[in-house]
Amino acid sequence: MQLTTSSLKTPRQWRAVLGCDAHHFADLLILFRAAYRSLFHSQMAERVAHNPQIERISSEEEQLFFTLFSCKSGLTYDVLGHVCGMDIATAKRLQ
Repeated sequence: MQLTTSSLKTPRQWRAVLGCDAHHFADLLILFRAAYRSLFHSQMAERVAHNPQIERISSEEEQLFFTLFSCKSGLTYDVLGHVCGMDIATAKRLQ
């Protein structure tokens, strides 16, 4: 994925891109990882290791970032896929 949390430098950028600051993102990530593990009975890294070519997003952090970014930005799947470096179908499936 082309966009990452490391590209966000200021609290204003965090809020503009994701709708929350780094601290709240970290808190939400803890809950997101637990929910993901509960739903899929494994971590995303384990699932990607078994089938690496199917996923463009390789961690719970990237998945949460993508989900928050797509909800906050309101982009179409065409634009969202372009911005995040994936095709339209993948952008729609991962949202």
